[in-house]
Amino acid sequence: MAESLKGFNSVAAVQVCQQAYKLLDEVMERQNIRNPEAQAAVAQRR
Repeated sequence: MAESLKGFNSVAAVQVCQQAYKLLDEVMERQNIRNPEAQAAVAQRR
């Protein structure tokens, strides 16, 4: 696994992760989650 990731662009990986978190935030907001723990996690990332 490490061999195949050796040449991988870490900047791209960070962008993909940020994009995924943004998508997750949008989904959670759309579902209007009332879980304070989830809301705190979202607030920390912003």
